[in-house]
Amino acid sequence: MKSSKKETVTSELVDVVKLYSQNGDTQIEIVEPIENNNTINKFVSKKNQGIHHIALTIDNIENAISFLKYKKISLVYDEPKIGSDNKLITFIHPKSSPGVLIELCQKQ
Repeated sequence: MKSSKKETVTSELVDVVKLYSQNGDTQIEIVEPIENNNTINKFVSKKNQGIHHIALTIDNIENAISFLKYKKISLVYDEPKIGSDNKLITFIHPKSSPGVLIELCQKQ
């Protein structure tokens, strides 16, 4: 696997390094909290380590947000934020999935 340089995502208060598969279709993000990131710190102190979330690339985040809200699916952000690789992101809250935080990402 190839790795990226460390990227700071200030909107999420994390540093990210990515590992890419040979064909580039799959990636794993290693996330480290910066500053007082209560969300990640709480996860690490509770679970020690593990999978924090699964990310899916989508074509239109605005349409996805509208559809999910219409279906009464709980989101972490009702408006997309800028995430890693300058992608628009939001998260489906774990209470609206089988207990897994799901990130939706759209390339800009």
